[in-house]
Amino acid sequence: IFHGTWDEMQIFEPTNNLHKAKIETMRSSLQLEGNEMEAKYAKEEISNVKPTASSAIAKDADTVKGEIMTIEEREHGVSALGIWLLWFKYAGGIWFITVQIVLMALDRGSYVAIDWWLSTWTLSAGQSITVFGIGFPNQMDGTSAQYPYLVVYAIIMASMSVFLTARSQWAVHGGLRACRRVFSTMTRRVLHA
Repeated sequence: IFHGTWDEMQIFEPTNNLHKAKIETMRSSLQLEGNEMEAKYAKEEISNVKPTASSAIAKDADTVKGEIMTIEEREHGVSALGIWLLWFKYAGGIWFITVQIVLMALDRGSYVAIDWWLSTWTLSAGQSITVFGIGFPNQMDGTSAQYPYLVVYAIIMASMSVFLTARSQWAVHGGLRACRRVFSTMTRRVLHA
C-alpha cells in the first residue's frame, strides 16, 4: 500500500505489476495532465514492437517507424458542446428537449404550488378564505373544516409525483436511446474500419 503525498506518488516507481496498475488507476482517476509514468510505460511498450511490422502501419505524421499504435491523447474537464448536442440529437432531438423542459416546468411548478398552498392554508387560521373563486372555511371550525384543504393538498402532491416520475422516466429513456445509438454507431464504425 502506498502512503504519501501526491508529489511522492508522481515520482514513485513501483516494481510490482499489480502496484503499477493500482498507482496508474489512482493517477488517472484524478484526471490530471502530465502523467510522466504513463508516458514512460507507453514508451517501454512501444520499444517492444518489432520493426518488421512497419509494412502494416498507417503512414501518418503521428506514427513513428515500427509503431503499430500511437498513444492517444486524453482529454480532461468538461465535455465539449458538440458532445452534448450529439447526445441530445441521439436522445430524440428537439422533441426530446421540448418535452423535457415542459415536464421540468410542470414538476417545479407543482413544487412551488405546494409551498403556495401551505402558506394560503395557514392564512385561513381564524378566517374563511376564497381561492380562485372557491370558498374555504375557517380551519379552526373543527376537523371537518380541514378536509377541503387536505383534498387540494393531496391533488397538488399527486400531480407533483406524476410530473416528477414522468420527467425522470423521460430523461432515462432519452439517455437509453442516446446510449444505444452511440453504441451501435461506434460498433458499426469499428467493424467497418
